[in-house]
Amino acid sequence: MDMDGTLLNPWGEISPRSAAALRRAQAAGVRLAIISGRSPGNCARFALETGLVSCGIAGLNGTQVWETPNGRELFCSAYPPDVARACWRVLRQADCPVTLYTRNGQCRSQWPYPVDALPGYRKRAGGDGPAMDEEPGAISRGLAQTPLKFVSLFGQDAAGRGRHAAVRAALAWMPEVWVTTSAPGVLEVMQLGIGKGQALARLAAHWGIAQREVMALGDYDNDVEMLAWAGLGVAMGNASPAARRAARIVTATNAQDGLAQAVEQALNGELYAGV
Repeated sequence: MDMDGTLLNPWGEISPRSAAALRRAQAAGVRLAIISGRSPGNCARFALETGLVSCGIAGLNGTQVWETPNGRELFCSAYPPDVARACWRVLRQADCPVTLYTRNGQCRSQWPYPVDALPGYRKRAGGDGPAMDEEPGAISRGLAQTPLKFVSLFGQDAAGRGRHAAVRAALAWMPEVWVTTSAPGVLEVMQLGIGKGQALARLAAHWGIAQREVMALGDYDNDVEMLAWAGLGVAMGNASPAARRAARIVTATNAQDGLAQAVEQALNGELYAGV
């Protein structure tokens, strides 16, 4: 399951009904996994606060996968150094903040204004986990570590949308990378072949679960591969058009406990993956 827009309600919280449904599933022996664009540590905090102690964690759109919230890493898919440097050459030309996630933290490019000043930008609730290096040269230092994912933020005015489109077009010429978005104005860049769908498939294989037995829930474009791969892809009522097309059914919105409704129906035998 995705986090923002899916597991979390519009106020950045796991609702009591969703928490209860997931704990019921865990008690019934269902293997759960949070698969998010957020860092693994941030996802794990929400899981542990909800009592999901055996929940798998796939952070940074599946680049870093933990078996449980305790941080035991199963997989980590880093950029080849030359590919990461090529991405940075493109991204640093954009007039926007850029964050590089590494295995050990985050590095942000110099940006003279608060991120909240980007037109139309809405900060996610709950922070995003690892320590942040915002000193001059931060991205260069991150490139020398284990680079996993770039994130660029663009304002939602005409100028911001234009820069977003230009950067995405420039990256499209790079066959080694995969570009997606998790919200309006957010551009996420990973190594090709890495994503939520691949992470879900690897977790299912690790746990011995057949594809037809997997249910996935998501709401945005970076969830498309995950929704399409699962035996039963469930889009939220607030999902993007691409996520809706990839899913087999649509549940209620994240403001209406759509995730809880789908999990309850599955546990009650009213929804079946692979059917």
